[in-house]
Amino acid sequence: MNQRIDRHQTQKYSQSDLKLYRASECFASMVFALTAPIDGFVLRRLAVGICVLGWNVGCESDDVRRKERLDRAHQSVKVLSPESRKRFLEVLESAVTTRMTTFSWIHAKIDGAELQKSGEETKLLVKISQHTDAHVMLSDPPVCRLPELLTSIEDIQVSTAAQHMLLSRMINVPGALSDMDQTRICSVYSVQLLRIDGYRAFLRRWTKTDLSPDQRDTIRNCILLLDLAENSTRKLIRLLLP
Repeated sequence: MNQRIDRHQTQKYSQSDLKLYRASECFASMVFALTAPIDGFVLRRLAVGICVLGWNVGCESDDVRRKERLDRAHQSVKVLSPESRKRFLEVLESAVTTRMTTFSWIHAKIDGAELQKSGEETKLLVKISQHTDAHVMLSDPPVCRLPELLTSIEDIQVSTAAQHMLLSRMINVPGALSDMDQTRICSVYSVQLLRIDGYRAFLRRWTKTDLSPDQRDTIRNCILLLDLAENSTRKLIRLLLP
């Protein structure tokens, strides 16, 4: 399959690229979570532009400037239909909140982002400081991939619980974790929380389709495992950001 349901990233970056990679990957995870509930490539592509705006508004440290940019965004969508305006503002406000809360330690702004589709593969191109990353995005997976999703969720839950136990022992050992280590860990698991949100959106979409009894049972299991995985992930992040 071209689009894998998998939380692991295999890209490697040099030390000089680490900051840009972290911002690019975190932005891509936010886009995944916020666009997963949206039906259709065209609408998701438009939502990516809104995510860029929301991320950059969230980067504003000055409350007045941030409010001014949000007010201009609200004014610009008055020409849209009420339904489209509501959807635009929901994505915008979620993007601003995610940037300010989940990724508050990242200061890089997004210079541009574009969703591209080639056959069955969808990629998100993210440009930061003339550095462009391509992220393969999972979108509109068919319900036949439900077993694959279940396996991925099981892996997330088991590995996160194990990492939480390990980190619980390391956190009080002087010098065991550098500031960079802690930032990397927070980045990885903040991204994982957003991936969990995206998986929930897929499950909600599938529940509205014709499913077999076995598929409905599998979805219930997925939801239970996602709840456990989310709890384990939040507990792990709280160890570093109490």
